[in-house]
Order: sequence, then C-alpha cells, then structure tokens
Amino acid sequence: MRSCPAVILRSACLVLFIAWSPSAPWAQESASYTRGVSLIEQGKYNEALDALTQAIAENPTIDAMPRADKPLAWLHGEVKTPPFSAEARLEAGVLLRKLQRGERLDLPHSRPMPGIGPRCHELRIQDADVTWRIIYRVDPDAVIISEVFVKKTQATPRSVIESSRRRLNAYDRITRG
Repeated sequence: MRSCPAVILRSACLVLFIAWSPSAPWAQESASYTRGVSLIEQGKYNEALDALTQAIAENPTIDAMPRADKPLAWLHGEVKTPPFSAEARLEAGVLLRKLQRGERLDLPHSRPMPGIGPRCHELRIQDADVTWRIIYRVDPDAVIISEVFVKKTQATPRSVIESSRRRLNAYDRITRG
C-alpha cells in the first residue's frame, strides 16, 4: 500500500468517506472511522485509508444504500485539476459533500456572505500558492454554486458579488417561476 501513488490513496479515502454517512450510528461509534476522517482532514491519506478500511472490517452491516443528499447546482465555475491541485480538489469535494449532507460549515472552511444574499456563503480552499473561493447558497432542495475564483485580495471583488447575485436571482426566477 505504501507504494501506491498519492492520488490513488486520496481517491480511495474520498470514496470510502463519501460512500458511508458520518451520521450513521455505526460511524459515530467507530473510533476507526472517526480517526480516518480526522486523518483525511490532516492530509495523511495512507493512514486514513488504513483506518477507514478497518472501520469497514469492524462493521460488516454498513448501510451502503444511497441517501437523499442535496444535489449541487453549478451556475458558474468548476473544480478540476488543473487549475486546482489534486489536494485542493479533494478538500473542495469533501467540503461540498458535507454541505450536500446538510452539515453546517463554519470558519475556517466557510463564512457567511450576507452581501450576496440570504443563506449565501464563501467556501475557502487553500491551495499550494493561491486561495480558492467557492460562493454557494444552501437551499432546502440543493446547494447552488454561483462562482469559483482565486481570492487575491482581502475583500471579495465587487464583480464576484454582483455576478453571484445576478446568477442566483436568475436561478430563482427559473426554478420558482
């Protein structure tokens, strides 16, 4: 396992993390699962894969049935490599998956953006030499992504705020009639 490329290990960890709900009773009681999730967040993918594999071995009754996660509605932007590094893309995927499952994210991962609109937030993804931002809104039926950009200054650019408002208003007109 130590000879596996890091990308494969990160992907395997993400699949194991996403495949089973952290809110499932077995996950809450599994020290191996909790340790695996913590190791993913620390970027220790070799150890995380071992811990998540152990959690599965300890819990043969894992429920792999699909859950009713909120879909992601991409109005603009994408998260892919390049320009995101593989690590940043993985972090974005884990955080977006948490949002889909209804988890609330706070600083340092997310902060409210009331200047864009209600339920709007800015997801923060630190990459090797840049900081990515994903502007999103949590609706009862979906997580809407309105913008993905590199943050170069402390203030969010006015153009990003205005384009996000415009896209979200258009989305509301189309989906709510």
